[in-house]
Amino acid sequence: FNVSEDFADHNHGLQIHEYGDMEHGCDTIGELYHNEHAPNHDNPGDLGDLHDDDHGEVNATRTFDWLTIGHTDGILGRSLAILQGDHTSHTAIIACCVIGRSHAH
Repeated sequence: FNVSEDFADHNHGLQIHEYGDMEHGCDTIGELYHNEHAPNHDNPGDLGDLHDDDHGEVNATRTFDWLTIGHTDGILGRSLAILQGDHTSHTAIIACCVIGRSHAH
């Protein structure tokens, strides 16, 4: 993703939230996702930070072995949110999207 120069060269928290409801943008995605199988039981929806460069760009790959797509506690249909500040700052969400899938083309 790409952020404005105002937020360049910063850490941005990456989170999974409980709903994929985008009716009112990022305001209706609910609380942090909870999964009892996560290694971080207190805040399993907290995926740490992404760091953008001095141009405001992030190019990162993350792997989380405990996340599943299906099952009742899976992440399909939930949302992914990026925070203005790091994951400990409780700052505003600057971007969000629904975690979904579609047919292969």
